[in-house]
Amino acid sequence: MGVLGPSESVSATGGLVELAHSRRARVRQDAHWRRVVRANMCGATPLARGRWRHIALIAETGADARDVMVGDGKAVSDPRAGSGLLQVHPKHFRPTYEPSKRRLTWPNGAVASIYNGN
Repeated sequence: MGVLGPSESVSATGGLVELAHSRRARVRQDAHWRRVVRANMCGATPLARGRWRHIALIAETGADARDVMVGDGKAVSDPRAGSGLLQVHPKHFRPTYEPSKRRLTWPNGAVASIYNGN
C-alpha cells in the first residue's frame, strides 16, 4: 500500500484507514466514514460478527481522534452532542471507549485502534 495524501481514505481487506488532514477535510468525510465503519464493524445483532474485526483510526492529533472520530457519547438528541462513533451506533451496538488503551471495542469483539501523527 502506498502513502496516502491529506484527507484520503483507503478501504482494504480487514480495515479502513482514515487520514484526516484538516478540519475542512474531516467535515467533508465525516458522514461517509462513520457509515462505512458502522456498516462493517457491526453484524445483524450486537454480538454477530461484522465484515471487519480490526481497523485503525488515524488522526492528525490525539484530540482530533477523541473529539471528532470517537465523540463524547452524548445522546444524539442533545444539541451539544458530537457526531463520533459513540453517537452513531444504537445503544446495544455501541463500542466501549478505552482511552488509556487508545481503542474502541464493539460488543462483538471488533476493535478500532486509535493512532495520531504526533
